[in-house]
Amino acid sequence: MNWIKLMQSALNFIENNLNSDLNPVIITKEAFTISFHFQRMFSIITGIPLTEYIRKRRLTVAAQELFSINIKL
Repeated sequence: MNWIKLMQSALNFIENNLNSDLNPVIITKEAFTISFHFQRMFSIITGIPLTEYIRKRRLTVAAQELFSINIKL
């Protein structure tokens, strides 16, 4: 399996489990590789570190939820 397919599989896993406790070890098991190599390749391919990607995706989802309920904070 090539790195692009592994990354897509990992991204799908992350998207499906954003509300869970995601850590690099769990995600790398989904990509069938070791954490160091996966995180390095993730950063090279996506241009953003894995943990930052997860944090930004969670913030984006939270912002979308706040926007959709249309209340003032």
